[in-house]
Amino acid sequence: MKRAILALVGCGLAAVVLVATASAAGGAGNGVGLVPGGIKPAVAGDVNFDNIVQPGFFSQTTRLYKLDGVTFSGGGAALNESGNFGVTGYSSPNFLALNCDATTEDPGTAKLPETISLGGVNHTGVNLKLGSNASAGAILKLHATRNGGLAQDRLVTLGPAMQTVSFSIPVKAIKITTASGSPVPGCVVVIDDLHYS
Repeated sequence: MKRAILALVGCGLAAVVLVATASAAGGAGNGVGLVPGGIKPAVAGDVNFDNIVQPGFFSQTTRLYKLDGVTFSGGGAALNESGNFGVTGYSSPNFLALNCDATTEDPGTAKLPETISLGGVNHTGVNLKLGSNASAGAILKLHATRNGGLAQDRLVTLGPAMQTVSFSIPVKAIKITTASGSPVPGCVVVIDDLHYS
C-alpha cells in the first residue's frame, strides 16, 4: 500500500513538473515577437512597455504585435532607452519607438502609421504620451475611433519633451499618422504611458 501511494505521489510530481515545463516553454509566445526575457504582470489599463526586457536597437528585436491585452499594428517596436532617442518625460526604461529609416528583425520598416487597438471595446479616460527629438516639429494626427462610428482627431507637434494626448470620447482604437501639411515627416517617434479605463 505504501509503495502504491509513493508511486502516485511520484507520478503527481512528475505531472506537475511537466505542466510547469510546458508553461515555461509557452511563455515565449507573449505576442511581442522575438523578445529576450519574459513578461511580468502589468497594471490593467496601463501599458508602459516596462514589464518586458528589450534591446535599444530596432535590428535586435521585432515589431510589437500585442502586449498587456492591447494590439499594435504598424512598424513600432518596444525599445530600451539605451537607444538614445533624446526624449524626456516617459516612464523608464522602455517605450514604443518608430524610425522610418530603421529595419526590425521580422523584417519590417519601423515607420508610421501605427494603430493601437484596445481589445475591440470602447474605453474612457484614454491618454498616451508622444515625443521626438530627431523629428521635432513634425505634426502627428491621432485618429481615435469607437464602436458606433464616432471619431475624434487630435494633432500634436512633436518635441523632445513627451506630451500627453487625451481623448474626450470612449475609444476603441487610435491610428497615428503624420498630419497632412506637417513641416517635417514624423520619421522618429516615441510613444509611451498609454492609459485607458
